[in-house]
Amino acid sequence: MSARGVIAGTLVALAAACAKWDPQPLPVPVSPEPAGGTEFKAGFARVDLTPPPGVGLAGSGPEGRRSTGYRTRLYASAMVLEDAGGERIAFVVVDLTHVSANIHRLAAERLVRTVGIGADRLIVAATHTHSGPAHFYGERQYNENASRVAGYDPRITDLIVSRVADAVREAATHLRSAVVGYRRIQVDGVSWNRSLAPHCKDPESRAHCESGDKSPTVDRSLFMLRVDEFVGGRHVPLGSFSVFPLHPTAIPSLNTLLDGDTHVRIMNAMSDRTQARYGRPAIHLFANGAEGDVAPDINREQCDIPVPGVFDPVPMPRGPGELVDFLETDAARVRHCVTHGVGEAQRIADRVSDRAFELYVGLEGALSAPRAIRRSFTTDSLPNHGGLCEAPEAGSATAAGADSVITRIRGWRWLLPFVPLGLEEGGKAVKRRADCQRPKRTLLGPIQTLLVVGEHGLPKNAQITTVRLDSLLLGAVPAEVTTVAGFRMRRSMAEGFGGPVGDTVLIGLANGFLQYVTTEEEYQLQHYEGGSTLYGPGTAAFLGRRLGELTRTIATGTDHSPPGYVGPITAYPGDSVEIVPSPRDVDSAAGRAATITAACDGAAFTAEWEDLPPGRIFPRDTSSWVVVQRVRGNDTTEVAKDGDGRLEISAVKPRGKNRYLWRAWWLDRQAGDSLTLLRRGERPWGMRRSPAITCPRSR
Repeated sequence: MSARGVIAGTLVALAAACAKWDPQPLPVPVSPEPAGGTEFKAGFARVDLTPPPGVGLAGSGPEGRRSTGYRTRLYASAMVLEDAGGERIAFVVVDLTHVSANIHRLAAERLVRTVGIGADRLIVAATHTHSGPAHFYGERQYNENASRVAGYDPRITDLIVSRVADAVREAATHLRSAVVGYRRIQVDGVSWNRSLAPHCKDPESRAHCESGDKSPTVDRSLFMLRVDEFVGGRHVPLGSFSVFPLHPTAIPSLNTLLDGDTHVRIMNAMSDRTQARYGRPAIHLFANGAEGDVAPDINREQCDIPVPGVFDPVPMPRGPGELVDFLETDAARVRHCVTHGVGEAQRIADRVSDRAFELYVGLEGALSAPRAIRRSFTTDSLPNHGGLCEAPEAGSATAAGADSVITRIRGWRWLLPFVPLGLEEGGKAVKRRADCQRPKRTLLGPIQTLLVVGEHGLPKNAQITTVRLDSLLLGAVPAEVTTVAGFRMRRSMAEGFGGPVGDTVLIGLANGFLQYVTTEEEYQLQHYEGGSTLYGPGTAAFLGRRLGELTRTIATGTDHSPPGYVGPITAYPGDSVEIVPSPRDVDSAAGRAATITAACDGAAFTAEWEDLPPGRIFPRDTSSWVVVQRVRGNDTTEVAKDGDGRLEISAVKPRGKNRYLWRAWWLDRQAGDSLTLLRRGERPWGMRRSPAITCPRSR
């Protein structure tokens, strides 16, 4: 087994070295000059971008599983703003782990021709769910290692790009006369600093760290921009754009279902609450801020996941069906751990949405029409630029994981105890060296550059944006920024503005992905975040300086925004593979005998049925496909539906060429309920309903 693992690892490295780069120059769509307008307008839209089951789940690296279905739908939510001079800006929040520059540029190419929004007026930010799809990155290294399912699938990329473009196009074509208001509110009890030792090295943090006061160690303020339609002399809710720093890692990497984690649950709850209060389901965008060292404050149960011994020769000893796999725990324990994580994600979402809706309602009396929108945009080449290192390097601490999401190989050493690999935070992850990346111990040493990453395996460009809405400043960066690094970047924006500032907001994980960015002081300790700061200790200062310079160009009262520099970027995604099988022709007679069987699985209600294969069913629109109903006499009441976070839908296995076995699982929490499952389908599959069945009390 050990020899086989060593051989497999060598083959993976050699395959990476020999793989094609597949260079793809990205488009350079520059927005046209504003055409003029009449008043401040806004538009919102939300589009489903759930991919078919079968994609790898990104966010947990090689521990991320292949998806078997979904628990929540994933969305692209868009807000488009236009001032009286015709200046436009589009914000999109996607339920993805990251956004790669190719997603941003390809979507902008479609939008510039239709609604006049190019790359310089488009901000696409990821919520950073760790249960979203991989396979769309413009960098081969991410396509190979974002999950245990390796490869770049152009169909996944096209799905995401088309849905981002659809959302912006729909929002831009339904602009309404609008007013806005913004403010912050504290949200306590939902987050903590998972990298406290580096945080306490920052001068800004030392006083409260020495006093033992941990409350200021993360930014607990939630920013919200509320937008209402102004019609008939009254305000009608349109939506909101919020930024809050929080890692969506409540659901563990044992999960095999697509899921938006905390963020999609917050957005869904906000929509439901505006529907209940105002009679219309306003669309809410919930972006991530400086969350690099911010973890959700959840009850983390020990899930007894098997780990290799510290000195085992091979850390990934077995795994039928995948090249890279880990020791697995039993199915019952996996179910317990994942169910617990889902419950914690909902609890955090409930707490945040409570406070967010309180803020939303409180902004009712503080709405007005802004005078002007201004934006500044640039594309920076990173190697050797402004104090950055010559080449990107991942540190050995990256493989150890953070305190909130420790990997199974943290502390592992190869063959002998005295061979340091630095798979830990601090300690041997710190190495004496004299070059730009000091004191980072490089993961895999020279092998990383020569065999794994290669010349084009990691990003070489950063797209940076600043936006001014009167005295409100928003900056977007393509990275996961730590708390103090984010504070410094916001301060740079305020200094660049030079006048009274209403607020400064930092949007992370936008228009690309450079991994983490720590302060120079934090970088010296080489914890997970410092090890993942690719371009060395000067990265945060570089981004802060650029944000300040961009803000300075839009600080004055000019008629229009300065020209945006949409510079050349080449994507190198690697070889294209078919992660999800392409849709095939379906025999129209195949589904006529399809029925739904229902049963009680312990405390849960389950149902199985035959249907089209995953690639034919997805992507779908936002309408419900599968619904659980409570039956009382001749009446039925909906109690759960696919995508609501409670009903799990899984693609189990193929049943011939044109058919697939599907399963639904719902944890029934009431005794004596008679339940049935309704599945809505297109012809010839039609509508099917299971027999009603009564399940026992779940708890």
